[in-house]
Amino acid sequence: MRKIFVPIVALGLFGCGVSTSEMRALEFKSYPITQSEDHVKQCLLDKLNSFRPDRMLINEYGKHTEIFIGATQAGKFRSFYLFDILHNEIKMSHYDGVFPALSKSEADSIVTSCL
Repeated sequence: MRKIFVPIVALGLFGCGVSTSEMRALEFKSYPITQSEDHVKQCLLDKLNSFRPDRMLINEYGKHTEIFIGATQAGKFRSFYLFDILHNEIKMSHYDGVFPALSKSEADSIVTSCL
């Protein structure tokens, strides 16, 4: 019984994340970009590099870049953060589930350091 109970409790301690579509629909905090979008994108990728390859998903659509931070759960990528770079701003969305690898204040600090 103890062997089964521990994994179930561990799953309860961590949030499940949301799909990329659900993440795009969440509220976001907006940061104006004062440098080039390419510079800001590279800065974010450098600072979030420790999440590669299995906890980061990057979608590039020309001048629009989405950087998702999350985890693979039950074979699907579940997101906890979205850094959306487009039109001289970064929009950061955060799912309120528990993601011990990156706190909301750490994510905010990373974004502001790249502006």
